[in-house]
Amino acid sequence: MKTKSMVLTLILLLITNLSAADWPTWRGINHDGISTESGWNPKAIEKVEKAWEIQVGLGYAIVSVVNGKVYTMGNTDETNIIYCLDEKTGKEIWKHSYASGNTAFEGTRGTPIFDNGKIYTTGQLGHVTCHEAETGKVIWKRNLLTDYKTDNISWGISSSPIIEGDILLLNLNKSGVALNKNTGKDIWVSESADFSYATPMIYEMNDKKYAAIFSQETMFSVDIETGKVAWEYPWKTSWDINGADPIFFDNKMFLSSGYKVGCALLDLTNNQPKEIWSNKNISAQFGSCVKIGDYIYGPKGDCGRKTSGLACIDAKTGEMQWEANLGFSSLIVVDNKLVIVTETGNLHIAEVNPKEYKEIAQANVIDADKKNPVWCAPVLANKRIYIRNHQGTLVSLKVD
Repeated sequence: MKTKSMVLTLILLLITNLSAADWPTWRGINHDGISTESGWNPKAIEKVEKAWEIQVGLGYAIVSVVNGKVYTMGNTDETNIIYCLDEKTGKEIWKHSYASGNTAFEGTRGTPIFDNGKIYTTGQLGHVTCHEAETGKVIWKRNLLTDYKTDNISWGISSSPIIEGDILLLNLNKSGVALNKNTGKDIWVSESADFSYATPMIYEMNDKKYAAIFSQETMFSVDIETGKVAWEYPWKTSWDINGADPIFFDNKMFLSSGYKVGCALLDLTNNQPKEIWSNKNISAQFGSCVKIGDYIYGPKGDCGRKTSGLACIDAKTGEMQWEANLGFSSLIVVDNKLVIVTETGNLHIAEVNPKEYKEIAQANVIDADKKNPVWCAPVLANKRIYIRNHQGTLVSLKVD
């Protein structure tokens, strides 16, 4: 499976002119929170050497980095602003803005993604846009909540778009929405109903592709071409919040949520989910987990809790391997190293090591407090780490 994933990545790089060190979309080129970039220096974070620091407005949108450009979003004076920045200097190349109000926890959430020379974005109140990546020119735009007469959720639309072929998938309505990425027109639309916060995750079984889409109370698997529900599995939290993306491997699916729900592994053989194990060893409120080898690394505990931290579990059994009391955190994996940021602005680099939490370096790299947390996962691309806080400070740290 790892070899197959690497081949697909190489093919994708060739057809899109991407660098192996780019991070062009939500959770990286394979949507799994893992980068193969090498040659960076983990110890460099202790110098806190900033390549640049700018303000991009309220929100939680992370960055996508491709072809020397950084794309992100923020909200200022009830206006959503999409930015294209120079990777080296942080200087604005272009920006596009449109009127948008806010919800609780003000600001944008979905991360702009790059695909075949275009940038796609989602706004917290239902706006979806497509732009030329080089110029920012609007190719198409829609407001889906208005179009579908769908009510927004408590904290606003938070998921990012995901693209498969010509299909742009969104977590909206009962079990998702699919648009034509070139025109913005509907391909299929599930019925209007409460949705949730996680980004759709595409997986393949028996040579057929599906999307795993979290609603407020259910995990749905849908045929990405038709929207037909292949199966559903009940998954409810205290506040109807499912914010962490699932993980698919070996015909199994790992789910996790916060609010003391915990995690579970489902067997999807015959396209019918059956629980293999469940426990509370990982409880990912909205920071997604990462699977490396036979182990899963992810958050344990909710935001604002002193008891929250990071855990490593055996993917096959769910057994705890270790836990580190770092506070509420989000992570990615780069070159076999954990890159972790806490809500208080601390950046930690640790070994990918299922036997123990072994830290390589750590530093406080960005201002943060209870009213201005860091809830976004870090991004590492082309020997730069990107971190943002809620108020919109975006920092680029040198790690070369």
